[in-house]
Amino acid sequence: MRISRGCSIGGSVAGDGWELLYCHLITCFNWSWEYIDDHMTLPRLDALREYWKSNPPLHQIMAAYAGFKPTEVPEEKENNLADFMAATQGL
Repeated sequence: MRISRGCSIGGSVAGDGWELLYCHLITCFNWSWEYIDDHMTLPRLDALREYWKSNPPLHQIMAAYAGFKPTEVPEEKENNLADFMAATQGL
C-alpha cells in the first residue's frame, strides 16, 4: 500500500483512517508498518475484509464476548483563528 506513518499519497494520512487500518493489521498479524508497506495491496486488503465478515479476528471475538465497547474517537476539529480567539479571550 505504501502508506506509512507520517507520509501520504495524495493527501494526509491523519483522519483518512490509514493509521487505524495499519493498527488493525498489526494487531491481527503481528506485522510491522514496513511489512504492510511492502506486502499489502488494496485487492489483498479487500479479500481479508471479505473473509473477516464471516470469520472475524480473534481479538474482536474476545472483545465482543467480554462486552467491550470501544470509546468513540472524537472527530478532529480544524483549528482556525476564530476558535483560537474565542479560547483565549480574557487571558
